Amino acid sequence: MPNTSVRAAAEGMPTVTPMERMKSASRDYMAALEEHLAPNGMKPIWYYVADDFDFGFVCRIEAADA
Repeated sequence: MPNTSVRAAAEGMPTVTPMERMKSASRDYMAALEEHLAPNGMKPIWYYVADDFDFGFVCRIEAADA
């Protein structure tokens, strides 16, 4: 069975790595949360957490004027 990324490149289709998809999804989530909180005068404060094997992010919600 051929490698799908090689086949996609040969067919002129853009190839996206899992890391790029995860990065894009994270940005979409962050933007959506900010849009959801803004009408209530709130904003997310993001913290990135990482160690040798894993990474992620968490947020604290606070007043937008703080």
